[in-house]
Amino acid sequence: MKTRVERIDSPERDVGLLSEAAEIVEAGGLVVFPTETVYGIACRVTPSALARLDEVKGRPAEKHYTLHIGHPDQIEHYVPSLKLRARKIIQHGWPGPLTLVFPLSKEDLALQAGKMGAAQFEALYAQGTLGVRCPDHPVASTLLQAVKHAVVAPSANRSGRPAPKEAEAALWDLDGLVELVLDGGPCPMGANSTVAKLGTEVEILRSGSFGVDRLRDLCELKLLFVCTGNTCRSAMAEVICRQVLMKKLDCKTLDEFDKLGYRVSSAGTMAVSGTSASAGAMAAGAKMGLDLNSHRSTALSASLLDEMDLIFAMEKSHRETILSACPDVVDKCLLLDAQGDVEDPYGQSAPIFDACAELIGLAVQKRVGELIL
Repeated sequence: MKTRVERIDSPERDVGLLSEAAEIVEAGGLVVFPTETVYGIACRVTPSALARLDEVKGRPAEKHYTLHIGHPDQIEHYVPSLKLRARKIIQHGWPGPLTLVFPLSKEDLALQAGKMGAAQFEALYAQGTLGVRCPDHPVASTLLQAVKHAVVAPSANRSGRPAPKEAEAALWDLDGLVELVLDGGPCPMGANSTVAKLGTEVEILRSGSFGVDRLRDLCELKLLFVCTGNTCRSAMAEVICRQVLMKKLDCKTLDEFDKLGYRVSSAGTMAVSGTSASAGAMAAGAKMGLDLNSHRSTALSASLLDEMDLIFAMEKSHRETILSACPDVVDKCLLLDAQGDVEDPYGQSAPIFDACAELIGLAVQKRVGELIL
């Protein structure tokens, strides 16, 4: 086979060439293309194409390749249930030099197996996980979006050889083994992507072009509960949420919990900062094994809202106040109880406080399961 080499400077000017490259991949061929990190080999996920890729790379067939997508939105086709931390990392880290390994639930794995067929499913999902990369390079993005089927793209070198930063280095290894090399010049970063496995915590599997400190910052999740005075409902919700998360994460201490990157706080739309929790809230919390003695109220502010990843309002009126002050948080500001308001127990009897705490506990459990873990 003679490998064709084509210079590509701009996806807008080279539409025909990229369309041809996509057709080659669709037909089961192999195309070398640039990313921001190193050159890769685009290969459609079919048994025959993958077997050929294994031969070209010199890799054992049991090793899995990383799925490559052209736009972050495409991830939901392959990972149906994205939790808050994954969404946050994707929002700020893609497109970019970051490979994410997603664990999937049994339900999602069954859904994907039924949707894409056994051969493709087995090629992509290894041990209940899927590795995905979304490159930040115009040629890569355009090519990957032009191919209508799933594509994997390992680095364009034989196993054991350095990952190529230029088309010439890729051609040195793969001349005569691939149909087409798209020469987009030197890769801007010239180093492999960072690889991280998502879960209740994030495990960095390989350091690379995406800064580890930046990734750790993205992993931190900040949750805020809001009521009126921040002495009853949101104060109880804060400690209840922390308890729920610690139990699910199997944390024994607050120090251990903090290291996993969860920050839970509360505030009030009309709060006077520094006020203790109400006696009713402290008593209701104590019956649940929760200590509100150290709670001090916080006045709501636009800066506090802006830094949060999720905001849970006790009432529709609280949400309206929040959005009036800070409209940009609309997508991350929800009612704690999707069914309606959590009524204010302030000044009421102990049974009313207990019922309120129980309702908050159920709503927190549901929200944590839906959105966070």
